[in-house]
Amino acid sequence: MPSGSRTDAKRIRDYIEDRLFEQIRLSDLSKLVSMPPFTVVRVFRRTFGIPPHRYHTQRRVYAAQKLIRDRVPLSGISHLCGFADQAHLTRIFRRTLGSTPGLYARSIR
Repeated sequence: MPSGSRTDAKRIRDYIEDRLFEQIRLSDLSKLVSMPPFTVVRVFRRTFGIPPHRYHTQRRVYAAQKLIRDRVPLSGISHLCGFADQAHLTRIFRRTLGSTPGLYARSIR
């Protein structure tokens, strides 16, 4: 692994966490650590086991899951978590957790 790669991966992760509900481009991450985009993905995956985009998406789904547990109305969660709309959240939520947000909400009440 190139020198500083683990540190760079952690900087990328922190950048994602600080901007969790914003759109993040691979080019932004590339500039952050002064690496080509392919190298950013490879270093991040090597450190965390998944590419940065998937990490970002999963973290937003987990945030939505927490908001559901906190009984935030489903209608506002997609916007709060940075998804384009309710359908986008539902599609990604199902792909990540195997259930729709509505089914998940009903299962915990």
